[in-house]
Amino acid sequence: MGGNVVLHIPAFFIFVTAMYPFLNIHTHRPDARGGVCPVLCAEPSDFLRGADSAALYSVGHHPWRVGSQSRAELATMAQLLLQKQVVAVGEIGLDKVCDADFRLQQEFFKFQLRMAACVRKPVVVHCVKAWSELLETLSQVEDLPPVVIHGFRGKPQLAEQLLRHGCFLSFGPKFNADTLKSVPLGSLFLETDDDDADIVALYGHTAELLGLGLEQLKQAIAETWQRFFADSPGAALAR
Repeated sequence: MGGNVVLHIPAFFIFVTAMYPFLNIHTHRPDARGGVCPVLCAEPSDFLRGADSAALYSVGHHPWRVGSQSRAELATMAQLLLQKQVVAVGEIGLDKVCDADFRLQQEFFKFQLRMAACVRKPVVVHCVKAWSELLETLSQVEDLPPVVIHGFRGKPQLAEQLLRHGCFLSFGPKFNADTLKSVPLGSLFLETDDDDADIVALYGHTAELLGLGLEQLKQAIAETWQRFFADSPGAALAR
């Protein structure tokens, strides 16, 4: 690849390099290494207590933590989503394994999807054993922004169904190798979530699995990032 690449991610991250950065679409752990760009996930209250002004964030109410105390925070979250460094909504979603009331999860999920549509920022989704309900809810939201299913470990058949509905899929350190190989590069992201895995090593492992050069994979994910964040003013990729 000739020439330099400039990644404009708000005014907070600017990379001028001969290589694309290692983009981490979803993590709970800061990573200040040069050439690595994480999107930190935070609950609204956590963001207010200690957001790093030089970092990118996704902000949302996790389904595990949905409860009566969260309702008052929705108005606060709406204001946070207007901030430039908050580039996505999440992680939000549905989880039938956790203790939180499932109907309340559905209510919060749909409300937050509508908030995302209003501010035109993409969505990072957590889903456990609620795939039919997830797809039904997504279909009910008008002008739905791009959606990525984070930490995807499902089989190729489920991946195909989600891809048909326009979802992006993000893979962490634990995944189904056959599924990852079946996903088009234009719908693929990588992440570390709350794991202590190294995003750089994950890129290397994934590139080897897909039979790609490391820079090929980084470029492909950077191009997917550009499409995913096309309407989010905080994360435009320019060459």
